Amino acid sequence: MGMIGRNEPCYCESGKKYKKCCMKKDSSEIEGVKFDESRVARNSHDLIGGIRELALGQLEQLNIYLNRTNKYDSHIEFISKDLLKLATTDNMEEHFIKVVRESFEVKGTSKEQIFMELRNYRRISQKKPSLSAAERKVIEMIAESNLGEYMLLNDMETADYGAMRAINKFGYEIIKEGIPDGCYVKKVDLYTDTGDKLINWDIELVDKPIQHIFVDFNPLDELYHEYEKYAHSLHGLEEESKKSLATALLRESTFTQKTSDKISYIGQAIHYTGIFEQELRILIGLNEKWDKPKKMMWADICTYLRENSLPYLSENIEDFASQLKSIHPIRNKIAHGEKITSAEFEMIKSLAIEKQAFQFISWAKIYYEEE
Repeated sequence: MGMIGRNEPCYCESGKKYKKCCMKKDSSEIEGVKFDESRVARNSHDLIGGIRELALGQLEQLNIYLNRTNKYDSHIEFISKDLLKLATTDNMEEHFIKVVRESFEVKGTSKEQIFMELRNYRRISQKKPSLSAAERKVIEMIAESNLGEYMLLNDMETADYGAMRAINKFGYEIIKEGIPDGCYVKKVDLYTDTGDKLINWDIELVDKPIQHIFVDFNPLDELYHEYEKYAHSLHGLEEESKKSLATALLRESTFTQKTSDKISYIGQAIHYTGIFEQELRILIGLNEKWDKPKKMMWADICTYLRENSLPYLSENIEDFASQLKSIHPIRNKIAHGEKITSAEFEMIKSLAIEKQAFQFISWAKIYYEEE
């Protein structure tokens, strides 16, 4: 079975999303170690190389899974938990032997053969290069970062796979390169390009053990980075809406470089009002079970919202219809190319971002898609 994301259609063709169908069953199988690929399969490292090769193999496996189109979150979580155990255990040798035993059990090796093999692998773990304290701290940071993505995730979001790809690739490269004895990583700078591709990285080393490693992302493609910040938290929105929002926010970040009387807010406001119109038409269509969204003017949308309740929006934004209606005159000024003030623009943006209208629209669309 291929990799699949929690919000994608289930592979069993039930019509449900994976998280609502077979994910629980698959997760229990993984916990029972029925998937040998969950650990070190299909990578360039072999357990015969010892503890260090185990870590590199698992990090490489994570990179393989994170670079696939469909993400199988259960496998990513499973390997991350195993890496965290390796990094924090009091006895790395016993953890290594446990992994070796399980890999033989999955292959159906007899108990007698496993007993003999384990004696050999124990000698290997003692002779082959292991992991330094600094390297274990890096692995711990990476594993906790991966698991933290899932701990903070709600059903309306997807994990930030781009950031995960970059930080896991860094982990693989630095462990393969090695950290000198007596040195500890205090800070990591990651330089990423379009698609969160890791281009380069730099580290700050100190001579004393540290509690936390600080990671700083330095995107070379700023527009893509802005898009990615919202792509997984607002994934219920249309692709064009997410791109439009990213463009607006990136452009806005340059406003501080200009004098206030030279700023035109028309272009920015067009992005926000356009998203409102497109997304609310689609959402109303989902609520009404229309085959396709119907053409509705801004006033029509406001009237509909005043007379009907929509999930998340109606219960989380007080009198949403009235607030949307108050933007209507500003929207008309924009449509005629008339100048709008900073306060008028902030009224639109506040409803969209600060009051989380875009967030609740995204959640509402996902709600209907999952019914």
